[in-house]
Formats: sequence, structure tokens, C-alpha cells
Amino acid sequence: MSASARAALAALGRDLGGVAAPRKRALTEPNAPAVRWEELALVPDWLRRDEGTRDTLARRVAALALADELARSIDGAWLGTLAEVAGSAAIDHAIAHADTGLPQCAWVEAEALAPLGHAILRRALPLGLRSILPPAPDFPLALTASEARALVAAA
Repeated sequence: MSASARAALAALGRDLGGVAAPRKRALTEPNAPAVRWEELALVPDWLRRDEGTRDTLARRVAALALADELARSIDGAWLGTLAEVAGSAAIDHAIAHADTGLPQCAWVEAEALAPLGHAILRRALPLGLRSILPPAPDFPLALTASEARALVAAA
């Protein structure tokens, strides 16, 4: 790796470390997994975005992970509550992606939509970068990292 490439990656690492306290703590805490140069090169654009943008993405990703459930559901109250949380466009987008082979998760309540999405975002990252995100509730996800990345890409 060239010196200029290392300098660019180091700047990215400083950027991620200085944006918010959880990120800085993750990069400086002795028990946090080490972040390798190769992992910094894999930092997705969404990780550098502000918290509000990541929250919106998390809800869209979770909706996509429920796409098949959404498309089959006749529970108007559940669908309406999800639309209030994620936005109608996100729910419509997810339903349009039903039965497309995207990885799917089990049914969740509307208030769990954002936490589920954040868990999927965390799973989409290389192991060393996962601690950069603020802690999220632990969902028993049966998703591989590549499946989580597919959901994020489709969102």
C-alpha cells in the first residue's frame, strides 16, 4: 500500500473517530476489535453520514428485511404503524422487493424496526468496524455479512 493510500485511510479513521463519542471510544478503547487498514478501505459511505441519515437507512433496511412479510400481510394496523415509523415510501419500496430473493427476517413490532435495521447495518460491516456504531439491541439475526450488505445496497 502506498504512503498516500495509507494517509487517506488514516484520515478516514480520524474522521470516523472524531465524529461522535461512541465512535471515538470504539477506536480508542483497548477491548475494541482492532481496525485494520484493509477494513478502513471498506468503510461504506453510509457510515460517514450523520445519525439521522443512518436512522432513516436503518428503517429502510429493516423494512426490506421484512419485505415478504409486508407483501403477504393483511394487517392494516401493523402496516400503518410501520409506515408511520419508516415512511410510506420505505414500506412501498420494501413490498416492491418481495420475493426477489433478498434475505428476510422474522416479523417484528413497529418499534423494533429501527433497532432491527441498526443490527443489520452493524452486521454489514467488517468485524473491526462494528464497534464504531452506537450499541444496538442484539437481534438473533440469521444473516451473514454479505446478506446484510445486500439488504443495505437494496435500501
